[in-house]
Amino acid sequence: MQPPPSDDPRLDHLLDQWQPGLAPSPEFHRHVWARVRATNTSLARILRFPLTLPLAACLALALGAATAFQLQQRRTNERMALAYAQSIDPFHQSPGEFHHHDHTRQ
Repeated sequence: MQPPPSDDPRLDHLLDQWQPGLAPSPEFHRHVWARVRATNTSLARILRFPLTLPLAACLALALGAATAFQLQQRRTNERMALAYAQSIDPFHQSPGEFHHHDHTRQ
């Protein structure tokens, strides 16, 4: 990639002629592989995370099931209480059940 031209032709010429002169150090490859191994170790730690994911899912499922059970139990208790109240008082009305008695008709 060519750098954009500058106002100084000497700088342009110098930049055109420049070549990187540094060779990698003899330890370069060893340092690179050491960093790769360190990254793999970190990756291994990260990969342990998915083992906690099924545990969290099971916990959420158990809490959901317990909540559903509690709601169902409450509804069952309410129905049983209403059935008992109606068995001892046949005129007992359930909540939301309103009977309008027209006393004008005879």
